[in-house]
Amino acid sequence: MRIHVVAGIYREKVHVSLRKAFILLEGEGHQQTSIEWDEAINSTNLIKRNTNLSSSILDDGDDEGVEGVTFTILADNYVVKDIAFKNTYDHKKNGAKLATAALVGGDKGSFYRCAFFAYQNTLNDYSDRHYFEECQIEGAIDFIFGKARSIYANSTLHSIMEGSQPGWITKHARFEPDLQAAYVFKYCTVDGAKTFLGRPGNSNSTVVFYETYMADNVVPEGWDVSDIGDDVNPTTFAEDSCSGPGSDTTHRVKWEKKLSPQQLENFISIQFIDQEGWLSQQP
Repeated sequence: MRIHVVAGIYREKVHVSLRKAFILLEGEGHQQTSIEWDEAINSTNLIKRNTNLSSSILDDGDDEGVEGVTFTILADNYVVKDIAFKNTYDHKKNGAKLATAALVGGDKGSFYRCAFFAYQNTLNDYSDRHYFEECQIEGAIDFIFGKARSIYANSTLHSIMEGSQPGWITKHARFEPDLQAAYVFKYCTVDGAKTFLGRPGNSNSTVVFYETYMADNVVPEGWDVSDIGDDVNPTTFAEDSCSGPGSDTTHRVKWEKKLSPQQLENFISIQFIDQEGWLSQQP
């Protein structure tokens, strides 16, 4: 099913349930087409709350969406193009809370030239395999988080963290040690306010940056420890062939990993998310 969204600002929550597979959702450019909602939740640990969604939320008949999320997609096999998703919750007026622009579930999902805007926990890259190309993700605190296996290509990660405390771009969690799940960023750009590249959602957290330009907003340590007490040594946080003033690894944390050429290729190859050719078969 092809759904064309004409230019405009749409003030609503959107929920694409499990049963609504094979959708092409396209706007007229993320600067002209925007889905926006203002909602936050009171929780101290969204990485647990929204990476272990209750059966009621995942029910095929639930079309009301997820609390604190503007756009939710749980179906398989979809393409989203040229749309912005925003959670317009005002953290300056009401205090910092967990307010997510999009929760991306389902398998074999791709996003092209989309944008995601919020302050805290912007994009819940929840589960399964996803591909993002030429997208813009903006946030301050753990603004890409979840347990998915995803590749981000030619995309911009823009930090808007306020104050002296650096922000955090990623908070990945891999709940099964032998499961191939990771966030891979290749040919991307990191800019904006001071930020860590990420911190672990659990001890199996895996994030790789490859040939990414990092402005001077990336703190020298690169990565931060978890706020939930997980052992950081088993994590796989890695950088390879990155550029820019923020890419200097001289002062990176000691537990950052150095990948072998074979390990690196496993992550950056499109086969990491697509061994059967599903991406090239999408419209």
